[in-house]
Amino acid sequence: MTVSTTNSTQLFSGGQQNLTFTFRAVPGYESDIKLIERVTATGQETRLVYNTDYTVTINTSGIGGTVRVNPTYATTYTQVVKRESSLTQSSDYDDYSQFPANTLETDIDRLTLMAQEQADDIADVSNKVTAWVTFDGTGSNPITPTAVYATSSSVIKNGTGDYTVFFVPTFSNTNYAVIISGGGTTNFLGGKIKDGTTTSTQKITISTINTSFAAVDTKYITVAILKN
Repeated sequence: MTVSTTNSTQLFSGGQQNLTFTFRAVPGYESDIKLIERVTATGQETRLVYNTDYTVTINTSGIGGTVRVNPTYATTYTQVVKRESSLTQSSDYDDYSQFPANTLETDIDRLTLMAQEQADDIADVSNKVTAWVTFDGTGSNPITPTAVYATSSSVIKNGTGDYTVFFVPTFSNTNYAVIISGGGTTNFLGGKIKDGTTTSTQKITISTINTSFAAVDTKYITVAILKN
């Protein structure tokens, strides 16, 4: 078959039992089709088990197929049908035998699909970085960020190794993860969300510590927000 499309994932609303996907797949590799149930409101995901929670039929042309869900999930879910090709190769090419054109084409098709899936995974991770800010933690208050992405952040220094980062525009909810990194100071260990504080839609308070677990100012601090 030819591979003329690049998508490997489709989304469906909850409440449906038969999910008809249109991306390329290889007949005989039905287990490569994965089904993920995602709570729409929170983004929490559950991977279902092939041949237990769902079955797959791939069209003989390799263009699309059908996923049948059992039991049906509520409309509060988003159903994610995704191709994840197994990283194995079962073909064995014997010397001096008739040229196995169909087998070779299938193997090349699967390599193409794997490359597409890797590209999708990289893009998916990149898209989850909603915002980030980099600043000099040794600077005077208020601190002007040295670099930002997707936000016009401001930073207030509350004390040694104690910073509040404000995000503009604000987030719609607090369903996000935080990554804090830094360096440029001797014995710097890392950063964390400050004890006794909580995340909010408009700000986050962090602390940076040294190898003795004491608060310390460090020169290079980056705070990244990952959100579905």
